[in-house]
Amino acid sequence: MKVRKKIRIAISVCIICICALFLVKHYDSKEYTINNKQEYINKVCEMSGVPAMSIAVWDGDTEMYLNYSKNGELVNEHTLYELASTTKAFTALGILQLKEQGMLDYSDPVQQYIPEFHPTYKGNEVNITIEQLLNHTSGIPSYALNLIPEEPYNPGGLSQSLSKLYNIKLIFTPGSRFDYSTVNYDFLALIIENVTGLEFEKYIELHILDELEMTNSFFRRDYIQKNVTQGYKPAFLCTIPFNAPVYYGNTAAGYLISNTNDLMKWMKNVKMLFDFSSFPIDSDNIYFAGWGVLDDFVCHSGENPNYSSYVIIDKNEDIGVFALSSKTGVNAPVVADGLYRILKGESIKIDFHGLYFDYLEYQDLLFIIAPLLLVYIILWIPVDSKKRAIIRIMISVIIICGLSLYPIISHNSYRFTFIWKPGSFAFLIGFSLLCAFYLMMKSIIYIKKHQMKK
Repeated sequence: MKVRKKIRIAISVCIICICALFLVKHYDSKEYTINNKQEYINKVCEMSGVPAMSIAVWDGDTEMYLNYSKNGELVNEHTLYELASTTKAFTALGILQLKEQGMLDYSDPVQQYIPEFHPTYKGNEVNITIEQLLNHTSGIPSYALNLIPEEPYNPGGLSQSLSKLYNIKLIFTPGSRFDYSTVNYDFLALIIENVTGLEFEKYIELHILDELEMTNSFFRRDYIQKNVTQGYKPAFLCTIPFNAPVYYGNTAAGYLISNTNDLMKWMKNVKMLFDFSSFPIDSDNIYFAGWGVLDDFVCHSGENPNYSSYVIIDKNEDIGVFALSSKTGVNAPVVADGLYRILKGESIKIDFHGLYFDYLEYQDLLFIIAPLLLVYIILWIPVDSKKRAIIRIMISVIIICGLSLYPIISHNSYRFTFIWKPGSFAFLIGFSLLCAFYLMMKSIIYIKKHQMKK
């Protein structure tokens, strides 16, 4: 018993030390201004373990390209990254162009352009409009992304990639509220294809990328895209390389590849390409056409399993920041938002009063602490009585049932979750299962031996 108690104490000390070191690493009391913006970028990247980041800063007639490299590798304005969800504005612009040409209207039902599409709400088929796709009020659930298969580029295959979503069950009446679902923009891409007769990627290339001379931007097609900087994700309080699979059906919502040199051209033209004053937004929903529209600026974040991005552009001044990161999480939004505020004349601290919050890193921390707590519980409830043996069996049953029900409750497969969560999540699941079976078997053996003695 004394050994068990000592181990429990050691586990408690270990958890406290891990949490303390984590907080120390993610705290910075320094204030940053226009004079030390590079230092600000470096600090955020160091705190979050970002291997590479590139930022385009537009300030009137001044164009700045700021970069960070953890390993000393060459990172500059020509370094390529996945944009993730900041891709959506390009897709939306394609729709806006077609509307301006009179080829479609916001109020048109999606079924008019995709006849195979039959969404239902509470068992009844309902119409979803193009506008509802553009502002994420369609009712399509966010977990619908899990229904898009892992597959590389397939010429003419967008419709096939989205086929499992044609009879999607909606989670609310279309138009009744906002709920961000990335696949809304995949359906917009299919509408572009069916209206124009061109592949979505070809349309965006000809009518947007070429027009803006974004010659180094293109859509991801392969499992490992050549010449693109390596992507990363958190795992065990570290940063590990991660090659995420391709979801071709989700290309329009998150897989444009670009660099800050091209995105500088994009930022400088955004206010000419989008008439934000005409956007159908209100106090209940400030999102439309790939942008969050605030009083003074427009913005959007992007997050793929191994990349992140953020763009913020002032509505009244020629000020904008576009940050690209080779690590998933909120590091790009923190950098871009901080630099924007610095350009506006503010003196800032990193994130929340100097404490940097990245939800994926906190998840990673939790996934590491959880197994330690599980071991603590096992040691805390030894098998020395029938009552405690039954308690341990109940704990193991709860764990096994919880893990079994996770895909049903979350609507996400374990495969999908392992891709999008920190690398430590898979370890947590495996360790929890082993502990559950260990608890159950040892407790059953104890009960049987106890009965035999009687």
